[in-house]
Amino acid sequence: MKIFTKFGLLSLVVLSAAAQPHVQKDGGKEASQKKCEKQQYKSGQKFKHEERFPADYFLIHKNMPHYMQIFNLFENDTALALSELQKKKIHALREKVVIKVAEVAHKIKALEEKLKKKVIFVDMTTAEIKPLVVEIANLRTELTLSHIECIQKTRALLTEEQHNFFLEKLEIEK
Repeated sequence: MKIFTKFGLLSLVVLSAAAQPHVQKDGGKEASQKKCEKQQYKSGQKFKHEERFPADYFLIHKNMPHYMQIFNLFENDTALALSELQKKKIHALREKVVIKVAEVAHKIKALEEKLKKKVIFVDMTTAEIKPLVVEIANLRTELTLSHIECIQKTRALLTEEQHNFFLEKLEIEK
């Protein structure tokens, strides 16, 4: 899926708001998106991905909750009511996880850059590139498992009410 720049996305939002609703007979949403992408390409607009480091390097990077983000935002919230011991344990967990996540994400980024250059500039077969792709996939899996472990360990430190607070802030229903 192509990533739009902020200007391109803003243009799409403005154009979409002004457009009259109609039923597309030429492939629906996908065809419309491809048409917009072609128009942007023809206009000379660059497709540059804005990185969300390290979030973009997880195997599952959009559909997993980020408990540490909620902790960082609401650590001292009276409604959450974390004890000093809970805060201390979550801080220790966060430090351990952040170091590992950053380390692995940097490895993934370097390998993806290497892969990109091999795909674009080196005449290699898919079979020759596959080991590098598998290595990247394994690191993304490792990173995601660390994320899941972090969620589980954080959850184990919370009371039911505190966990419900996290779920509410994450907009997750039971």
